Amino acid sequence: MEAVRPSALAGLWYTADPQELKRSIDDHLSHGLPLDRIARRPPIAIIAPHAGHRWSGDAAGQAFRLFVGEAGQAIHRVILLGPSHTRQFRGGSILRTGAYETPLGRVPLDAQVVHALLEEAPIQSVPDAHREEHCLEIELPFLQRVLDHPFEIVPILISQMDPRDWKEAAEALIPHIDDQTLIVISSDFTHYGNRFGYVPFRDDPDRNLRRLDKGALVPILARDPQAFARYKAATGISVCGYHPIGVLIELLNNPRLWERWGGGAPEGRVLDYYRSADLIGDFEGSVSYASVGFFRPGDLLEGEDYPERLRGVVPLGQPETGGLELTDAEESYLLGLARQTLEDVLAGKSEPRADEFPDGVSAEKLTQVTGVFVTLHKAERLRGCIGNIIGRKPLVEGVIDNALSAALEDPRFPAVTASEVPDLHIEISVLTPPRSVSGPGEIEIGRHGVLLTKNGRRAVFLPQVATEQGWDRDTMLSHLARKAGLATDAWKEGATFEVFEALVFSEPH
Repeated sequence: MEAVRPSALAGLWYTADPQELKRSIDDHLSHGLPLDRIARRPPIAIIAPHAGHRWSGDAAGQAFRLFVGEAGQAIHRVILLGPSHTRQFRGGSILRTGAYETPLGRVPLDAQVVHALLEEAPIQSVPDAHREEHCLEIELPFLQRVLDHPFEIVPILISQMDPRDWKEAAEALIPHIDDQTLIVISSDFTHYGNRFGYVPFRDDPDRNLRRLDKGALVPILARDPQAFARYKAATGISVCGYHPIGVLIELLNNPRLWERWGGGAPEGRVLDYYRSADLIGDFEGSVSYASVGFFRPGDLLEGEDYPERLRGVVPLGQPETGGLELTDAEESYLLGLARQTLEDVLAGKSEPRADEFPDGVSAEKLTQVTGVFVTLHKAERLRGCIGNIIGRKPLVEGVIDNALSAALEDPRFPAVTASEVPDLHIEISVLTPPRSVSGPGEIEIGRHGVLLTKNGRRAVFLPQVATEQGWDRDTMLSHLARKAGLATDAWKEGATFEVFEALVFSEPH
């Protein structure tokens, strides 16, 4: 075992001079709201970025500054999780060493906890992965400045995992978390540009990056691991700390920890957000930095002032729970867009473009990324219904795509012909992000759409389906199980449920 893991970053990612480093860290800590403007007590867990301090130091400082002075006195152990950038391995890795070193001194490992974790299945020791890795060390100077008393760390790199592994890793950590433990997740958010191999859009990267990052922050704040995993699968978003964040979500959802934290679910708040492009004005290659805090239930204060750069990224404190509020003009525009799409394409023309909006129609709202379904009826009978529960494109593009898919690709019906279009009645459902519920008892008929999953099979009903059919909850779930290819009573055991709400509007009859 190495006695000390020497700094791999001093002089590169931050200054090697101790006094200069102190001044630099203190400057990063000086920006932003004090703890007493945010919460009654410091957070139990934070997400902080891990670029060089000149890039992400201000965002990291927004999280670590909440432990300055008396606020950090109770912290004596820091569990530090970050992604492996240089080596691939299964699960997590802890370096067998006595301490990590920075220009500000040495930070000892909690030998007892490290020994216990190395006995756990998802944790091993991969020394090569730690030698040049930056994501854990980069946070240590901040901790050394705000915790002005002895503390120990449990630094864990995480590489290859499946979202199903997150809970196992969380279970291994739970016995070692108490009121004197802080959890720090080291992660940047979207890495955008050719040099990162991730260019999901070319137009308006400023606005689209905000949307993309916001789409990841919403399930994180909601502590919804399934929604977070689905968003990653749908968008490919390049959040390097995807797996460490997934482990954190599972930790925050564990009732054993809720009891230690006051008997309820922790509450999250975004503390800061910006992109490297905001610093240099170049979106050719941009990395997003977000800092997030999770607080004991009831600790977050209401009515705080937020930095201007957060506006339009995440609502104050909590994730969005409601769908878009659309005006009559905006609903009419979307319905007209769906009908024009069918008329043009089935007449052999190109799809319409939705890049200009009439007066009274908000481009900001209609270009938000959100889930949307398009439903077609003919003579009061279903003629097609296709959509996306998780938003993958701006709303206007989702309406165009799903109108065509409902007409041409619904496997239950033959393709719609051009002669049928005048007889179709179009309905659009704009969805809220799905969230997990514990069981059927939390499903409200008429309010909730439902996604049922069991044994690799899935099926979904929009909220209006049960009402239109006159079904009660059990009848609806029986039909949903059959739609998934399961027995009618399969929903009663072993199934998982997610619910969402919808803003539903349609053409006049």
